[in-house]
Amino acid sequence: MINVNCLEQALRRVQISAAIEGTRPLNVIIIGPSGGGKSLLLANCAASNAAMLMDFTSESLLRFCDREKPKFIINPDLNIVVSHKPSVANLTVAALLAITGEGVSKIPGIEGNIKFQLPEGFVCGVMTACTYDMYISKRGKWRQIGLLRRLLPLYFAYTPGTVTTINEHIAKGMTPQYKPNSKWAIPTTKHKVHISDVFSARLRDLASATMSQMCWQYRGKNGDFRNARAYDYSFDLHLMFRTYAKSCALERSAGDVAEQDYLETEILSRFVRLDRPNEI
Repeated sequence: MINVNCLEQALRRVQISAAIEGTRPLNVIIIGPSGGGKSLLLANCAASNAAMLMDFTSESLLRFCDREKPKFIINPDLNIVVSHKPSVANLTVAALLAITGEGVSKIPGIEGNIKFQLPEGFVCGVMTACTYDMYISKRGKWRQIGLLRRLLPLYFAYTPGTVTTINEHIAKGMTPQYKPNSKWAIPTTKHKVHISDVFSARLRDLASATMSQMCWQYRGKNGDFRNARAYDYSFDLHLMFRTYAKSCALERSAGDVAEQDYLETEILSRFVRLDRPNEI
């Protein structure tokens, strides 16, 4: 794929967040144009010990988690998952809320017996992708139920120059290839990463500044334009930026967040938006 190095690095670090002590793993949704390579990007960035699930329902997802206890789940196309009939799709989204939030342990059956049981407070990182059209159709509901607070959005599009380069490669007979990078894995042990007061303050300010990007405009029933935003406060964004900075440090086997980790988080923040895509 072309001009996606920064996103590839970000997605690896998102998965590394599952190995940070004292925090929940990050969850990401890639939002991009149809045919833009979102699914391939996710597949090629998957760690060897991450689980790739193309489609699932609430029950199949929770049964899989019960059996495999994955560190990370990668779903290359959320469009497929939420295209089931509404009753099924709603339960699936509820299951995603549980495993990416406060955690899930016991799932009771119809008669009250334990259908299956996960470790107490089981949480799992999730990476997925959808088209902007699908996102628009779901964002209001997802905001109401809190899913937008769980998923860090990375919204991108291609510049005219990148589009030209891609077409030149296609004209030469080149096609996108699924090339899983199985040489790396999410660390199996938890690691502590420290953030100094200086970088804590800078990450807090970065989250506050990024809040202006987490909004969108929509047309009301009367035809007037209205504004909405994913979060009421910057708390969730602040926590996610702290986790990402720690992941950057852990990637280079460091125990403290440094300037380069902050700068990588700043680069990530350019994609963390819902108002317009960051062009690459």
